[in-house]
Amino acid sequence: MLDDSIRLHAAPFPDGFSPCGSFAASGAAPLHGFMCHTPRVAIEAGPLVYQFPPPATPTVIEAAPVPYQIEAPPFQHTISLPPADDERGSVFFPPDPSSNGQSWSADFDHDFPTVTGSEGYTDNSMLDDLQMVSDMSVGYLDRPHIPPTIVLHERLTWKGVDAPLHSDFRAAITDALKNSAWNRPIFLTKCLYLGSLWVGLYNPWNLPEQQYRRLITSCFLTAITLSGTSVDELHNQLLTVVTDDMETTSIGWDTLRLTFSNHIVNRTSEMRKVVRGCIHTPTGFSGSENAAKKARVDYFFALLDSGNRELVQRGIAELIKLHMFAELVWVSLMRPIIGLAEKRNENGRIADLFPEEVRDRDGLTQGVVGTLVTIIYHTFHIWRSPKTQGRRLDLMYEIFMASLTRMYANPDLFPGFKEALSKLPFLRDVNVFPIDPKTLQPRTRANEAPPVYEDLELITEMVHNLTTLPNAEFTSIRSQRANLQAHDSCFDEVL
Repeated sequence: MLDDSIRLHAAPFPDGFSPCGSFAASGAAPLHGFMCHTPRVAIEAGPLVYQFPPPATPTVIEAAPVPYQIEAPPFQHTISLPPADDERGSVFFPPDPSSNGQSWSADFDHDFPTVTGSEGYTDNSMLDDLQMVSDMSVGYLDRPHIPPTIVLHERLTWKGVDAPLHSDFRAAITDALKNSAWNRPIFLTKCLYLGSLWVGLYNPWNLPEQQYRRLITSCFLTAITLSGTSVDELHNQLLTVVTDDMETTSIGWDTLRLTFSNHIVNRTSEMRKVVRGCIHTPTGFSGSENAAKKARVDYFFALLDSGNRELVQRGIAELIKLHMFAELVWVSLMRPIIGLAEKRNENGRIADLFPEEVRDRDGLTQGVVGTLVTIIYHTFHIWRSPKTQGRRLDLMYEIFMASLTRMYANPDLFPGFKEALSKLPFLRDVNVFPIDPKTLQPRTRANEAPPVYEDLELITEMVHNLTTLPNAEFTSIRSQRANLQAHDSCFDEVL
């Protein structure tokens, strides 16, 4: 999935696919039965679906890197807090009738137990944060109602406490999957699982075990349908795993589903490394000296962690205009992955599995922005002093989503915010390095000089129909796929 030699190309399914029917009617339909037509040329000349005017000329997200001297100063009593709101509330966060005029702009009480960058994010009492989130209407993604098809199958039963897989056995499973009938369904399940979290269908940092199991199972059911197979067909070909000591065992979904544990942890770790690489690499983020980098990180962390709604919104608006943010969009959603499309060696993007959830009339959707800003916040927290106080990520995600709800409703109040949202779905490989999570440096192709920021092409936007994503490798619209869910009896009521 980190193959940097993959380039964007014309959609591999030029003849297109018809929308799916019901699951009952389609049975175990192949992938193309659930995919819609993507034209040979993704950029269309017709008007946009929502009829907002196209730009007169291609424009860019970032101009040349801003000299650090004129950027915002480090956080040493230099960020001016706006006056506290009175009973009238504010333009973004009107007071809740039950809050006696109190709004989120009031500073948080930092006397409650907190965690530090070195200690991680454990459960702790954050009464002020919790009250703030509960008082706000968090703008989760509006999901079209898709009547679920309930699937009852004994192989989907997932109860009790899972025993973790040994790392050697996990590696043996990975090797055994390569040429098996299980390979594509499991691979698609992982992509659907990650995509569901990146686009904001769930809070990635607050996914209870029961909800996690239901999500993984639902993704698996969708994946086997897209792969043109079924639960029974797969279990008629159990996966044979050979361990290092030459012991052989046959496994099915009850074991393979355990390979998803820590998957989100590993991927968010990879994305934090991309952020760190952008701090180290000249991208206009800061000056080249370590003190300049630290000051810039401190500045953004102070905004995001301030507990003041205007400062949080300011931090978000500035972050999404950075090249760092574009690199995160690329690695999470826009990077082509070998084999994601229908045939073995055809590329695809996780974004193409969620076109409606990645882009709307405003551009990049709120769920995507909220998730990536939370990852940046976590990276900045870890970057700072090991004893730096911070808030739990699940609550920070809620705070960012509440902030974004007001920002999306009033985009013109945040300079550059609307423009950045509009252009990010047009991201291509020529607009990013990309950053290698292993080296924290731009990837270098064989016999090529290391790329530099000034050589990257600017993101350009053209008129494109909202039914598909720009530069789509394929299109599989979530609202047109069968909504498959395992029966409640497959899971524990309480773990």
